Amino acid sequence: MSHKIIKYITIWFVAAISLVFTACGGNHEEPRPTTAPRTVLVYQVANNNLSGYAADDIREMLNGSQKPGAIPDGCHLLVYSSNPDGITLSEIKNGTQTVLKTYPDNSLSVTSERMREVYDDMRRLAPAADYGLVLWSHGSGWLQTGIEDPADTPKRRSFGSEFGGKEMNVTTLARVLEDENFSFIYFDCCFMMSVETLYEMRDTAPVIVGSVIELPVDGMPYHLNLKPFFEIGKADMVQAAKNTFEYFNSKPNAIDRTCAMSVIDTDFLEGIGLVCAEIFSKTPEARPADFVPQRYSTNPTRFPFYDFGQYIEALCVDSEGNERFEGAKEQLKRFNALMDNCVLYAAATERIWNSIPIQHHSGMSTYVMSNRTDISKYNYDSLDWFANVASKLTLN
Repeated sequence: MSHKIIKYITIWFVAAISLVFTACGGNHEEPRPTTAPRTVLVYQVANNNLSGYAADDIREMLNGSQKPGAIPDGCHLLVYSSNPDGITLSEIKNGTQTVLKTYPDNSLSVTSERMREVYDDMRRLAPAADYGLVLWSHGSGWLQTGIEDPADTPKRRSFGSEFGGKEMNVTTLARVLEDENFSFIYFDCCFMMSVETLYEMRDTAPVIVGSVIELPVDGMPYHLNLKPFFEIGKADMVQAAKNTFEYFNSKPNAIDRTCAMSVIDTDFLEGIGLVCAEIFSKTPEARPADFVPQRYSTNPTRFPFYDFGQYIEALCVDSEGNERFEGAKEQLKRFNALMDNCVLYAAATERIWNSIPIQHHSGMSTYVMSNRTDISKYNYDSLDWFANVASKLTLN
């Protein structure tokens, strides 16, 4: 069942339950909170070297929440914060932070059990017709070195880092989020907009926002993004991404002007995978000799992320526009049409850390293999994208 259908069923169910309690009246041990138009949860995994920046972002939320209309009446901004001072779920409203629940110290926030517990607490304490999620921490895309989860094999590193580098596997993250019906997911962390990660999470939310590159540690400007998060009717995630990009692109020092943001409509990822599987099955080389990839990391050995759109074009046509296989231009046309619908917004600064020029930015990154030994690098061959798409490549 698609996330959109589930979302509508959930909204209907919540509305029906609300009517039942309103109509029945009577005595209840514990009055239920009123159903809100929207609740947004910021899930901060900050038991690491980012804890100070987590506190800064909470201050931004506190300041932003005082602006008229930033958080409409009846809506909720919740923050789950795991940091050296403790682990709490709190609500931010009108410049104040109220703790709703405290969790055991030194417990992991990057497990499926804790994440589900927090989502259940969110729905119990701040029920809403619509939910949005911000994932805040370190990030490393599809690289697969995460902690073991009994129901999640093989291992995949994706989100979070705490207590000496324990991370959540992208399969765990996708499995948990598929059942939660968030209307958007915003990754306030690095490298999370790889096509491999997005394809793994294609059933988790209609819209996913994030960056293909490493972002500055101060992250999203929360004081600017509360309003688009709580836009009446539907959260304005394109505006939220624009706010973040423009915030960094306007920095006075060149080294601070480093940012890439994109907004993805996940409904088109399945189609993109099908077209790419056809292209991969027909292209004569997995990495053409004349292809110079746009890299997105200062350390491509550790973070092998390259521009997705540029790579697919290079597989179809050479530098002079000649087809690499029969029908390649038509396949490329189909791919570009799907990308035009899938990528709702994409923007990048001229350089990464005033060092690497950004000449190509399709809104997604990808891993580029050259030979068969690359298949198992960081367990790439265990990804859905590899199984369904990249495995069609001819490798030496």
